[in-house]
Amino acid sequence: MVWAIANKFDLAKIIDFLLINEWIHIQAISPFCSGYGYEFPTASSNIVLIKKNNGEVNGVIVISNKGLIYPVLEEETRLSTNEKKELIKLLTQINVRIHGVIGLKEDVDFIDQVLFKSIRGSLNYIILKHNKEIPIKDIIKIKVVKANPKDIEKLLPLELEYQKEEVILNISDLNRRAVKENFRNKLKVDDIYYISGKNIPLSKGGTSYKSHNYALIGGVFTWKPERNKGYSTQLLQYMITDLLHRGYISVLFVKKDNKPALHLYEKLNFITPLDYKINYYYN
Repeated sequence: MVWAIANKFDLAKIIDFLLINEWIHIQAISPFCSGYGYEFPTASSNIVLIKKNNGEVNGVIVISNKGLIYPVLEEETRLSTNEKKELIKLLTQINVRIHGVIGLKEDVDFIDQVLFKSIRGSLNYIILKHNKEIPIKDIIKIKVVKANPKDIEKLLPLELEYQKEEVILNISDLNRRAVKENFRNKLKVDDIYYISGKNIPLSKGGTSYKSHNYALIGGVFTWKPERNKGYSTQLLQYMITDLLHRGYISVLFVKKDNKPALHLYEKLNFITPLDYKINYYYN
């Protein structure tokens, strides 16, 4: 069998493979990142599948305990019928309920062919990285605040609206309690920033995944009545600059049909657009 469940002895070769395009695969590599280097994730948090040829890793699939799959595949894998058969057999041995796949469009489409699950909905994105070689020229004129866990109540309305507009497929699926709990945890472990007006948060954003060199920005959202006033631009400028000072290059993905956001990110020197995708499945 070429595909197998990985263990800690595969760590070095997994990292070598993922670092080839680290910024694209930040969600797959982040479970391996620790404050001191790289370590193999615990089986209770992530299951890692690897493809080996002649002792070298050339395919990685990370499956989180929340049922999300992050595939990193080579083109030859996506074209192989035998690869599909092997993965189908291996996935039947894994006791995790899969409800989503996130990654490059080609990788997500391949995984969809081996899951035999009904797609509930798909979201098409473009992933981009910031070109740190071009400095940000505009001056940040609006005060940007870095949030802490005590800010949960005042930021939650913005997060709920963001979830409704950008994340969930149907508004009826919104689980306020789950959103609040997830956002509370984000405030503890991620970097969340916001801009206020009259003591009310108007715009917010933050990081959602980190590798050792990149930070994935997500959740950027401004109340509809406050849009086109420069809040998102100022917020992103601050975040990008702050993250750069701390050693991280910013990465983000945006809906493919969101022309205003794509224009903003181009203005802010985000480059190398690639097709990205999320598939949601019925359980």
